[in-house]
Amino acid sequence: MEGQRARYLGAIVAMFFSVLIMFLPPLVGRAAIDYIIAGKELPAPGFVKNLIEFLGGRDILGRNLWLAGLVIVFLSALAGFFAYLKGRWSSIASEAIIRRLRERLFENLLHLPCRYYDKADTGDLVQRCSSDVETIRLFLSRQVVEVGRAGFLLLVAVPLMLSIDSRMTVLAMLMLGPIIAFALLFFIKIKNLFEEMDRAEGAMTTMLQENLTGIRVVRSFARQEFECQKFAEKNDLYRRKWSRLIDMMAVFWPVSDILCFSQIGIVLIAGIHYISVGRMTVGTFYAFFAIVSMYLWPVRQIGRILAELGKATVSLGRVKEVLTQKPEHYQDKVDAEFDTNKKIIGDIVFENLSFDHGNSNPVLRDVSLHVKPGQTIAIMGPSGSGKSSLINLLLRFYDYQDGSIRLDGHELRSLDRKFVRSQIGIVMQEPFLYSRSLRENIE
Repeated sequence: MEGQRARYLGAIVAMFFSVLIMFLPPLVGRAAIDYIIAGKELPAPGFVKNLIEFLGGRDILGRNLWLAGLVIVFLSALAGFFAYLKGRWSSIASEAIIRRLRERLFENLLHLPCRYYDKADTGDLVQRCSSDVETIRLFLSRQVVEVGRAGFLLLVAVPLMLSIDSRMTVLAMLMLGPIIAFALLFFIKIKNLFEEMDRAEGAMTTMLQENLTGIRVVRSFARQEFECQKFAEKNDLYRRKWSRLIDMMAVFWPVSDILCFSQIGIVLIAGIHYISVGRMTVGTFYAFFAIVSMYLWPVRQIGRILAELGKATVSLGRVKEVLTQKPEHYQDKVDAEFDTNKKIIGDIVFENLSFDHGNSNPVLRDVSLHVKPGQTIAIMGPSGSGKSSLINLLLRFYDYQDGSIRLDGHELRSLDRKFVRSQIGIVMQEPFLYSRSLRENIE
């Protein structure tokens, strides 16, 4: 969020004003019903009475009730304007954050060691850079400010309801605890499910990527049906995870609706009773009921917000897992005496070199070799004998465990990887072309 705090702060301020203004139309309606139409005394703040007097007083407003409607429309439009500012500023801030996140993620992937890619699935990494980042973007742009909005609604609504009628306020808060508790329970269950869904989607994306990359191999061995069956299994696993999510949603929303409608029903029944015994006026009940409806449904959305939070938390964890990987150009120590401004002569010495891929199964064992500048040599052997490993070690794609490689008399592990690679020309075993022009691939 670096550099975007000001926009998020502006969005929060705009949201606060939007919430405050939203509660004014019910008070205007209360004044119109009780004070203007019914002729009762108006237990309202002084600024409301002053506004009525400014507009011409009870008599004038009684003959021009459309003015009350006009005030309500104006206040609603003003609240909508601040809501627009809230949405605009939070969206701009989230897009800027996500752009920087994508760039950091891509940059980190380009600098991770080869050992990381030996274990990672390409399709899973693609998903982390696309679908997981998009999940975080949606949460930042839509849900972060909504959490504050629900809190502001409660902070404003509760004192306002208490000022109108304390008994009704107690009744209006009866179902609030169960609604929030049910939403938290839903969040705990759905978070683990989102993690399982991400893994299933990553496995499916990996298989798709591998088959598109190796399509000629698949066709050469007529394995289309076999690969289709494997993909169908992974697709079915992903579908079953989604089905579980849909089942949980199918339970959550009806139950939360029942709780919210029960709360509204309690307020409605109590309000009708109080009106019938003369304890509450129609205008007061109208204002109270409108305020309850305004805070109750956003609170209900806490379940959806928590669901998105669970999904975003999983995605953020998967992205953070990549960002926290140590890049390969990290050096414990560098040979300060080596001049990187001069070209390498090409004197290469392998001495008692041993190397394995971390599985205790040596690829190279006690290899010694001296290649003099200008000398041409050929290294021959069966597949898996370590020919490519020698070149990978020379380019510092991997670091050897035992022995030594010296380049112009300097230990290879003490030299910067970028410099070493810039001095060595190599033709890879597996040719790869980027989806660009021939000139761009050569350059």
